[in-house]
Amino acid sequence: MKIILVLILIFISSTFNSKVPKSFYSLLLGGIREDIVDSALLNLPKRDSVDILKMVTLMKDEKEKNSLTDAESAFFIYKWIANNFDIDCYYMIEKEQSDLELYKSGKGQPLSFSSLFNRICSYLKIRSDSISGYYKAYNTVENYYLHYSEISHIYNYIIIDNNTYLVDPTLGIGYCDNYYYTKSYSDLYFGTKPEFLIKSHFPKDDNFQLLKDVITKEQWSSYVFIGRKFYLSGMKNTVPESENISIRDGKKIIINYDPVKNDIGILYSRMVFANGSIVYLTDKVNNGVYEIVSTEIKYRPRNENPMRIEIYRCNRDDQSCIHKDFLVLYHINDWN
Repeated sequence: MKIILVLILIFISSTFNSKVPKSFYSLLLGGIREDIVDSALLNLPKRDSVDILKMVTLMKDEKEKNSLTDAESAFFIYKWIANNFDIDCYYMIEKEQSDLELYKSGKGQPLSFSSLFNRICSYLKIRSDSISGYYKAYNTVENYYLHYSEISHIYNYIIIDNNTYLVDPTLGIGYCDNYYYTKSYSDLYFGTKPEFLIKSHFPKDDNFQLLKDVITKEQWSSYVFIGRKFYLSGMKNTVPESENISIRDGKKIIINYDPVKNDIGILYSRMVFANGSIVYLTDKVNNGVYEIVSTEIKYRPRNENPMRIEIYRCNRDDQSCIHKDFLVLYHINDWN
């Protein structure tokens, strides 16, 4: 039986590539004077050279001197945390830590980052609080049978001009992969659009979904795993939304993007089999559609079923980019 998998990805030529504006994924960054915030950050001393009371006093001075808005002040705090702290990937799951202990050590966990963010926001007269929920984490070195992990997580909300916005100061710093920490600043998690953040974050209190139509935990768990590079590339959404797909008699996957805001780069897809074998999917470009066609059944490893389809933004010959720049991950639950 000949099985053909067709993945339709919306593709844009590199000649149209442009940097994705921050307002594409954030509700706040578009109106922030980042140059002023960065200048204010440069005026602060090193974290380990002063105590926290002195630091927040200096931060308040910078807010007043530069006439920072509440949104700019919150971003000031967010970026300061990202610049001055690291994530302890073991500490995150083994023990609790206060925000004062975090300040002294420079290394900690989501609970203490969230608490520190709130403490400084309070001092700078910004309304904020913590959100308890879950986060989807993907482990790159686990065996081929595992999906992502849903881990307990703490992040934040801030209230600016009576509007609520979502902030994750921990993931603004970097990420953990199999307990190994990578420092990788990202402003994706400041004022993130709710329809984007819900793909990776789920609050225990439905009110903090900030969505027009509230979803259940079961719906969220079934969502396809999307890497943060997805939104930073200018992509909006992917269809189907479920992470588990059938490729019986072919299957289409569509990734929507904004052609003006696109910064996709090179895309490729591969199919991973139960024994670890990998088959790269044939692709072609036709009239603005990036089409990927699976190999015929004769290329299938003997007695092996496909496990998942991975879509990456990088050169397939560059093995160092594997998993670092993946955009979408689908698991196959029906093959023949």
